[in-house]
Amino acid sequence: MDFILLFGIIVLIFFVIGMVRRKNALADLQIQASKAPPPKPAKPPAQQLTLSDRYQLLERLQKLKAGGTLTDEEFATEKQRILASTSSTVPPLAKQTPADAPPEPEARPDIPQLIAQLARHGYQTKPIGQNAWRISEPLGGRVNIGGQDDLEDYVNGVVSRAGR
Repeated sequence: MDFILLFGIIVLIFFVIGMVRRKNALADLQIQASKAPPPKPAKPPAQQLTLSDRYQLLERLQKLKAGGTLTDEEFATEKQRILASTSSTVPPLAKQTPADAPPEPEARPDIPQLIAQLARHGYQTKPIGQNAWRISEPLGGRVNIGGQDDLEDYVNGVVSRAGR
């Protein structure tokens, strides 16, 4: 009889430990998803997480689910929250500003728009990693670019040289 009672207590302890781990992992994920990258001084402040940040959060979420830390329902809820919080669409009412408010900074082009601009000028792009691309130039040169800021600068240079 004592053995059964001891076994029940051990099972209960492991159950409680599992619940605490699940709760802590979910809280960590929520905190990390709510943090936006710090704004760079020369650029307008970021209004959303970068593509690589979203990808890393979703990968971590998948690992937590695969490890049994999250249930399917918790996984789906957190996935939707991450995707919704990084959406570039803002409701029209949120974009309205008072007349005396400073103008909003120009929206940054997204990566597919930048790649399309390069394609219009005869450049080919190939992803070579997370947030990195190999660009083949029309005359045979190749350039490796890492990060959206560098890609943006490269495209601006191509467009300005083509405009001369």
